[in-house]
Amino acid sequence: MSETTKYQKLTPNTDIDLKGYDKAFDFVFKNNDVKNIAISGPYGSGKSSLIESYKKTYGKKYSFMRISLAHFRGNENDETGEELPDDAEKDSPKKLSEEAVLEGKIINQLIHQVPSEKIEQTSFKVKNKINIRDIISIAALIFLFVFSLVLIMFSTQLEDWTNSFSDGAFKILLSSVFGRYNQLAAGMIVIAASSLFIYKLVKAQKYKNLFKKINVNGNEIEIFENQDDSYFDKYLNEILYLFENVEQDVVVFEDLDRYDSVEIFERLHEINDLINIKKADKPIRFFYLIRDDMFLNKDRTKFFDFIIPVVPVIDSSNSYAQLISFLKDGNVYDGLNDGFLQGLSLYIDDMRILKNICNEYIIYLSKINITELNEDKMLAMITYKNLFPKDFSELQFGRGFVHEVMSRKNELIESLVAQCESRKKELQCILDRIHSDVEFTSDELNILSQHYENMHFTYNRSQLQKIENSITERRNDLKAKENNEISHMQAEIKKLDDQKHKYKDKLFKDLITRENINILFSASSKNELGEPNDYKEIKRSNYFDLLKFLIREGYIDETYCDYMSYFYEGGICANDKIYLRRITDQRGRAFDVPLVNPDVILSNPIIRSANFEQEETLNFDLLAYLLEHRDNETYKTYLSVLIKQIKENEEYDFVSQFYKMNKSRIAFVKEINVQWPEFFDTMWADDHFTDEQVKSFSLETLYSCSYSVIKEVNQDNVLTTYISNNRAYLEIDNPDIPALHFAFEKLVVSFASIDYEKSNKDLFDMVYEYGFYDINYENIRLMLIKEHHVNNEDDIKHKMATLILTGADTPLENRMKARIADFVKVIVENCEDSITDVQNVAVMILNSETIDMALREKYISYLSTEVTELISVENKNLWTAMLDCKNAAYSADNIVRYFESFGMVDTLINFFNSSDLVADFSDVSNSFNQKTIENFFNAVVSCNAISTVKYKSALPELGVKLDDFDVPDIDEDKMRVLIDESIIVFNAENMEFIREHYQGIRYQFIRHNIAEYIDLQSQVYDYDETEALLSMDINEDEKIQLIEYVNDPLSVAGKNYSDRVMAAIITDHFCESDAQSLFETYGSYSDDVQNAIYNAALGRIRSITNYERKIDFALLARLVSGDMDFGFKIALFDYSLKFINEEECKILFNGMGYEKLGAIFEPRSRKRYDNTNEIKKILDTLKRHTWIANYHVTNDNPQKLTVVKTR
Repeated sequence: MSETTKYQKLTPNTDIDLKGYDKAFDFVFKNNDVKNIAISGPYGSGKSSLIESYKKTYGKKYSFMRISLAHFRGNENDETGEELPDDAEKDSPKKLSEEAVLEGKIINQLIHQVPSEKIEQTSFKVKNKINIRDIISIAALIFLFVFSLVLIMFSTQLEDWTNSFSDGAFKILLSSVFGRYNQLAAGMIVIAASSLFIYKLVKAQKYKNLFKKINVNGNEIEIFENQDDSYFDKYLNEILYLFENVEQDVVVFEDLDRYDSVEIFERLHEINDLINIKKADKPIRFFYLIRDDMFLNKDRTKFFDFIIPVVPVIDSSNSYAQLISFLKDGNVYDGLNDGFLQGLSLYIDDMRILKNICNEYIIYLSKINITELNEDKMLAMITYKNLFPKDFSELQFGRGFVHEVMSRKNELIESLVAQCESRKKELQCILDRIHSDVEFTSDELNILSQHYENMHFTYNRSQLQKIENSITERRNDLKAKENNEISHMQAEIKKLDDQKHKYKDKLFKDLITRENINILFSASSKNELGEPNDYKEIKRSNYFDLLKFLIREGYIDETYCDYMSYFYEGGICANDKIYLRRITDQRGRAFDVPLVNPDVILSNPIIRSANFEQEETLNFDLLAYLLEHRDNETYKTYLSVLIKQIKENEEYDFVSQFYKMNKSRIAFVKEINVQWPEFFDTMWADDHFTDEQVKSFSLETLYSCSYSVIKEVNQDNVLTTYISNNRAYLEIDNPDIPALHFAFEKLVVSFASIDYEKSNKDLFDMVYEYGFYDINYENIRLMLIKEHHVNNEDDIKHKMATLILTGADTPLENRMKARIADFVKVIVENCEDSITDVQNVAVMILNSETIDMALREKYISYLSTEVTELISVENKNLWTAMLDCKNAAYSADNIVRYFESFGMVDTLINFFNSSDLVADFSDVSNSFNQKTIENFFNAVVSCNAISTVKYKSALPELGVKLDDFDVPDIDEDKMRVLIDESIIVFNAENMEFIREHYQGIRYQFIRHNIAEYIDLQSQVYDYDETEALLSMDINEDEKIQLIEYVNDPLSVAGKNYSDRVMAAIITDHFCESDAQSLFETYGSYSDDVQNAIYNAALGRIRSITNYERKIDFALLARLVSGDMDFGFKIALFDYSLKFINEEECKILFNGMGYEKLGAIFEPRSRKRYDNTNEIKKILDTLKRHTWIANYHVTNDNPQKLTVVKTR
């Protein structure tokens, strides 16, 4: 520091430029009626300096009396912070009104500035220096009064006492002293002294008010009035007397405005008017130094006779120049930042404060002189000290507003980190949804949305809102995917992770934003009694914004403790001392109290190991120091006790915060793992620790601790479980891969899942290569995509084994083969009911006996691949599942192979029936012996459950015939197959068995073997069968042959026989029941059939004549025309007349050979007919049927007959 350093006075400046002001003052003093003058301006504008400069210049011309009424705020516990004048303090009650106090102060200063000899008549007394002679005089007076009083009161006793002495000089002396004359003088002295005392007492009571009340017989009597009355009102005469004796021309009142009392101005104005009544020629002028806003309206122009405004010496526009000037005068400007000074000057507009800040800065800087000092921060702390001295003092003890603001740093960091986590979680959720969602197109989403809108009546409002939100999310996901925003979101997640780490290293000022600044500076606290403190006196201060500026710009920051210590020299620094007292006083924990010199604290004699059982020793700086110096045996003991305290008292919040500070972390991890191996388990389970802290602790354990320690930490596999279940564990910057490989191997780590996007890729490759992962779908899929570059999700789901078990000897293949059962379980659980592995891989899995049978059957149930040869699967117990699930190729070989082992069971039957394919059984003889084939054949023959199609496809190709068929209850359609395929040999025994058991298909058997049936008629003849066969579709020759074996009549009624067959039956096996029907329908048959019917009718004329119905007229006409007895003809004619007409009758006449008889039916016919017996029989028949009336022999010719017609 240079010898030219210049400090700044805080007193008013006496050298300011009076230009402009001098004329204003001249005006005032030239006008005697201008007596109340205001000098107005803001605080610190230089009002006092203006007066002092004027006094210095014109002091000889005008004299000034200065009454300064300084009124300052003390601490918040002071009620007034004001003083009373000496006399006023005595005369006033304990609490006076503010105006009374102010008036008392004015009187007090006035009586002390007027010479006492000028105001001898005033009752206000000034304490002057007491003369020794006055003291002696008073003492002598008191002695005389007491002596005289004793002499009077004890005169008799004194005389007796004097007479008791023997004669002599001493007795003479006593007699002269206590003689009667002296007693008379003593009485006069007592009376005079008492009168003087009473006079003084009454006077004192009048002016000093020594006694307010007296008590008489229990009643209080007030002697004088209430002392709350105004001093000016009460002592107006005294005050006027004082002012009349003032020799000065001007009385200057300073700082009246600090009381915010307008009434005092009014009273001073009145007093000025009164005192100037007698001083019209030379008035006393009152100058009032006030701020501009003392009067809120135009009242001040009414009150004051003249107002002199003061242009401020300093304000925010020129404070920077003033500050620079002061700093340069003090030779301390060079180390300061210009930007900081400019910012600081914007808030300071008070010259005295500015000067004092510079003065203190110069002193502290010269006193400390430390090279690492940040001079800007030092000046900021001094500014803070000047503006908020109480809060600065509180800061020494870890209290106050600034301390509360600074203590919010960790809370602020946690909030910002939480915001990052929230945004990261939101992005990750979107990414997970994009990757896992079923993909929808935009059109599909629109359709889906419209569907739910149309179905709104089936959902409540809440459900519809959830559905709409879900659809909106999917739209946003689709848009993100289409716009390729996935990579941007992944980049943002990485940026957020980086930001989280950066927050922890940021300075407090870098954490302050527009959004949180108001919250930060709304700090409040509670004292030890729980009483709230919201620091209103700071927040309402004009300089609160300056304090915010200093903190916001980092000039007061978390290193404030380092600068606080500079203000208190010598010995232990303030914070360390406070901390020591906290320990000794047991005042509770203080984790984050910054310690400047922990070694000094630890070396203090009051610190013993027992102290570390107290919660007060839980301090971040102290623990860090112990960890770094644990080689010291004493410190090691302290550390051990401290960790024991943490464990027993479960001080997890302390550990969490300490760990977050990243102080001596490796040493902490080593030490706590040795002394408290179970800590990691506790840490993992407790909410005080973040996921990041738990992970970091585990990593540092693996890196820094020996395997024996790691083994202890891993009790109950807690470390293994934690690592294995942390999918983001591989997110490690610059990992020590060999160390982690060793640890993973020893701990048998197996990751349940892995977040590849966050993982360190080299570390991921190590995990892949050595198989440190669970066998589950997520992990296997990840390995296929990232290590094998398989990108087809369908292939991963449905043919995972084929992708991996390639024989390429990859780490993935070796891992899956070693854990084949677990691998297959994963396949089965995630294949979505469909596995498409190639055949050789599927067979390999099915032949693996290490896989549980049930699991292999489950694999088969989802497998869609066919195994060509069932026999390639070694365990026959799996064959049933393979057939049930159609995993065996549909082939005759597989069908017979399964039958050979299990018989014709339902599984085989279902498999047999399942395919649309037709198995080729023609070659089975190449693979199976004849006995197996025959057994299979017989099983198929008797199995009704086999479909007819499969029945028919298999049996013929097996080449087996049934000579002795004896299987009952075969379905009819299958019997037809056996018959149609000639599998059942036709013989008498088989025919008889079929008649007995298969009535419904015996004719099919016969027809299929009709030649053999005809040949065996002698053994198998059956009338009903023959009759039925004649109606069936067999050729006529075969029917004719069958008819030959019939001995009984065969009816043709209702039969659709061929003409040949019908003719043969009518001819050889005529059935009487068919006669009338055949005769009636004669005309509908062919000639052969008609001939056969005619021949049958010839032998049945008599029967015909008895019919009630008409036979076919053609048959009738043929019979009548035929060669038969005339009597049969007359009988037929007689029968027919019931049914025929005249024309038909004529035809019959012709048929009988009597054509001429037809004239009978001619009108007016007079023909005559031969008189023969045949004609007569005909005419008799006609007459009987009334076709004619009569006939007679013609009169003129007896050889002729005449017919008489009916009318």
